[in-house]
Amino acid sequence: QAGHWYAQAVLAAMRLRGRKPDWRSVIALPDFPRYRTLHADTGTSLGAAGLEVWWVDAHGAVSER
Repeated sequence: QAGHWYAQAVLAAMRLRGRKPDWRSVIALPDFPRYRTLHADTGTSLGAAGLEVWWVDAHGAVSER
C-alpha cells in the first residue's frame, strides 16, 4: 500500500510543479523505512524535477534530509 500512496504523492507533486512552476512542490512523508526505500529509488529524479521530500517523524518534527 505504501508504494501506491507514494506514487500518488509523486504524481500530485509533479502536477503542481507543472501548474505552478514558481511554487515549491513538496512531498511530506512519514519517516518509515518503506518510504525511505522508495525515495532511495526515485530521489535523484525527484530532485531533478524540482520536487522536495520532507520527512515527518513520530513526534511530528519535520526534516528535509
